[in-house]
Amino acid sequence: RQSYVPLKHLEDQIVHFLQKTMIPETLHQWALEGLEQTAAQKTDDREAQVIASKAALAGADRQLENLTKLRVRDVITDDEFLAQRQELQRERIRLAQSLDHAGKAGSWFEPAKLLFSFSSRAVPCFQAGDLRTKRLILLIAGLNPTLLDGKLNIEAKKPFRDSGHSPTIPDL
Repeated sequence: RQSYVPLKHLEDQIVHFLQKTMIPETLHQWALEGLEQTAAQKTDDREAQVIASKAALAGADRQLENLTKLRVRDVITDDEFLAQRQELQRERIRLAQSLDHAGKAGSWFEPAKLLFSFSSRAVPCFQAGDLRTKRLILLIAGLNPTLLDGKLNIEAKKPFRDSGHSPTIPDL
């Protein structure tokens, strides 16, 4: 049973909320530069890890092949063969998982960059946007909007919650 609130008054309150959560342009540029430097270093580290993992995986494959040759020539017993093969297969699985993990590890940079860019552009995009764009910006930036006695209350969203993944932020 709340009274009518003009759209302009509501939008002004949303803009005020967005301005409080906005990152200043100087901080935005500094953060992006830092992110790019960190991402470049992480990319180099990840490439080195991939190369090392591939080499170790190839080594484990060679060891398995050599182990099989030893068994075929009756140099080792069945029990020795099975024990060593099981150990090498576990090592191979661990290396394959490490290689797979290294290939997926670089996905944090783009969401972080989008988050900083969104924060610095949210107010102008909101002010210039149509109703759909405004609704989307409010949905991305805030939680639980409530209106009481003409005053809008919005909780700021925390961008990286405990879920272990980052939000999808559409390009505005």
